[in-house]
Amino acid sequence: MIDKDPVLEAIWERNYPGSMRRFIDIPNITLYALLKNSCQMYGERIFVSYLGRKFTYSEILTEVDRFASFLHEKGVKMGDSVAILLPNCPQFIIALFAIVKLGGTVAPMNILFTENEIRERSRETQSKIFIVMEDLIPRVMNIFSTELKHLIIVDKEAYKGGNVFSTVMKRMSNLVESRLTNVNIHYMSELKNEFVSVEEEKIDQSKAVGVISFTSGASSVPIGVLLTHTNLISNAYQIREWAQPIPKDSLSVVVGAPFHHVYGLVSGIISPILMGSRIIIIEDFSDTLEALSTISREGNVFFPAIPYMHREIFKAINQRQPSVSCVAAMVSGGSLSVENSGTEDSSKRSEYLEGYGMSEASSSISFMPVSYNVYKENSAGLPLPNTSVRIVDTKTGKSFVPIGEPGELIVKGPQIMLGYCQNPMATNKNIREGWLFTGDIASIDNDGFIFIHGKKHDVFTSNGFLVYPSEVEKVIMGNKNVEEVAVLGYKKEDIYYIKAFIVPKKGVKVTEAEILTLCNRSLADYKIPNSIEFVEFLPKNALGKIMKKPLMERVMAQ
Repeated sequence: MIDKDPVLEAIWERNYPGSMRRFIDIPNITLYALLKNSCQMYGERIFVSYLGRKFTYSEILTEVDRFASFLHEKGVKMGDSVAILLPNCPQFIIALFAIVKLGGTVAPMNILFTENEIRERSRETQSKIFIVMEDLIPRVMNIFSTELKHLIIVDKEAYKGGNVFSTVMKRMSNLVESRLTNVNIHYMSELKNEFVSVEEEKIDQSKAVGVISFTSGASSVPIGVLLTHTNLISNAYQIREWAQPIPKDSLSVVVGAPFHHVYGLVSGIISPILMGSRIIIIEDFSDTLEALSTISREGNVFFPAIPYMHREIFKAINQRQPSVSCVAAMVSGGSLSVENSGTEDSSKRSEYLEGYGMSEASSSISFMPVSYNVYKENSAGLPLPNTSVRIVDTKTGKSFVPIGEPGELIVKGPQIMLGYCQNPMATNKNIREGWLFTGDIASIDNDGFIFIHGKKHDVFTSNGFLVYPSEVEKVIMGNKNVEEVAVLGYKKEDIYYIKAFIVPKKGVKVTEAEILTLCNRSLADYKIPNSIEFVEFLPKNALGKIMKKPLMERVMAQ
């Protein structure tokens, strides 16, 4: 039996910042109740800013109730799954809370999914209703014609003011049937102004699945994670406690992470609602200038974003471009320690708070504390309140590894998933005695801080010794002309190889000799790559994390 470690608990209790409690009370409420409670407290406060238009908490709640009434008319009931295929926009938030109000389950999907991927995910989640952005309709029309009951189209221009229905119908005339002949196609912008509000469905918050979030697919096919209302609410309360030093009344959350991923969902929607914050939605994650301009206009910013955006932000800091001194905290959905923030100003670098999480934990497990007096480079921080972690041996997962030594990280807390969607085998493999086996190699130092060394399946053997790719990658990133790197270990014809894929920074040249000289100075012989390939880019998932599986497939095919 795996138990909490009293020694580690004492260390965490001792090293938690004074403003943050190790254990907190988390209310047993639903996601809709969370929104409603915040609306009662902050009704006329601005909640969402999007494309120049602003919505108060009360306005969003009215839209949620209106849409819930519409979905109820279309037959959505407790336990039903509704798929959302939308970019970050107010309609995503409205749909999310309308669905859970009815006791339904939200199945958000990556807008980059192909038609086949969408079909597989909709079958896996048993979704019969799709809420889709008009631009993405071609990818769901074949699915709609054979497998769906209703298709609800979002014409985002309607939220910028004016009635654009006629424009939409003209544009979409070749893609969808007129509703004169198909009554199962609807437009979200045409909901009735007058509606009869429906009561919130009574559910068991600890068992009712609020969201089926798909893993990022960095190393395998995305798999659905069943997250209950309790899981998601708990993670929001944990994040709020972690953010105690940040003033909440004037907080603006500039969202640079996709809502379809649980990281963006919790950090960009649910947590801000709990804190009564304003959400500023960035439409294009590649538009770093717009993100910088938005941040510089605000007085107190929390910035959860994908690693790419943070890298560009740090470059701007060094170049003294728009000020980001107003940022209270920048939080990334992936580590920048390997991906090279390039930040030379240590005072600005400390505003970036590395953390660690995964979809199976409702997004967040640990963070570097805000305004902490000690900066631990490359650390994922301390476990969040009500969260325990252990390091166990990688073979059996039953014996504990001493402090400072690497092993597999396991986690227990109220944010841990119910299980995987229609995959009891994977659920039983990864959740044992209430502990989530993360598949990540980590260590914990004497102060209780967590350090992530890489994925268990990425660790490889070279000349009989274990090699952690992150260690080699960190050394290679020491060359300031390297933008990104991914290191793989593989075996071919009984010979072990180490290969590094390197993306040089634009406009500069990096040579193989430079890299090998750097590695020879810092690494043992068995860790040095014997093959280096310079590439223009590395494959990434929706959060901007490097995907090594396609690289390995490429290597093995050569």
